[in-house]
Amino acid sequence: MVIKPAYITTSYFSDGVCVVSIGKDAFDYNKQNGVIDKKGQLIIPFHKRGYFSFKNGRSIAEENGISYYVYKNGKTSLACDINVLLNARNGYNAISGNDVKTALDALSKPENKGCPITDYWLGYIYLQVTPPMKDSVKGAQLIEQAANAGYPEAMYSIGFVYANGLSGVKDEVKAKQWLMKAGKAGVPTAYTLLGTLSEKTDPAEAAKQFQKAADLLEPIAMYNLALLYRDGRGVSKNEGEFNSWLNMSANRQYQPAKDLQARLIKKD
Repeated sequence: MVIKPAYITTSYFSDGVCVVSIGKDAFDYNKQNGVIDKKGQLIIPFHKRGYFSFKNGRSIAEENGISYYVYKNGKTSLACDINVLLNARNGYNAISGNDVKTALDALSKPENKGCPITDYWLGYIYLQVTPPMKDSVKGAQLIEQAANAGYPEAMYSIGFVYANGLSGVKDEVKAKQWLMKAGKAGVPTAYTLLGTLSEKTDPAEAAKQFQKAADLLEPIAMYNLALLYRDGRGVSKNEGEFNSWLNMSANRQYQPAKDLQARLIKKD
């Protein structure tokens, strides 16, 4: 026996580690989760947060309705405590309800300073709201600040901002740099956008990036990759690969893929 029974529940090993739980029973609301290695050593102390499986050295964790990354060394992608995370959640909920004033109040509290997720959503507001509150430059700065602090969604967003010139500055080199970081940090759509940026000038590179995203089950990338195989751009023309990726995209409810699939069926 390598690891002695000591936990109320365990996940399976992935990326060399396993999530384990302690508490009264599996349904205990107050149970805590930790992470062990293959020798049974506790590498992340027990904490009242939920974990998904680890991949590439990290896991998505959930706590009080907030999601963030936790790495094998126990560090998180968010330099803020749980009260600030609650402010972020309240701000996000207000944004979802189109209540900009409440969102700004929640996200602008002094204790939020230095928290990437509140910077990110503040930046989102300044980029998206209508004038006179709209400040695209300030919004981009806040999002890039969050990206520099290691928040993966901000890495993708600032890449998108640079790619489309949303702050008044279009910079494809910086866009690709941030999107590559976002992809490595676990944001599949970053690879999709990288592929889109390369498609006209370098279809082989586009196929490479779409493939990365498609392998992570990103439906838009699957569809775009299917079209490259259909047309023989960047890859060898291959009807089997075309149909396979098209069907996978359609099965994930990507509407253009479903529409093309329906047209092909009708044609036959």
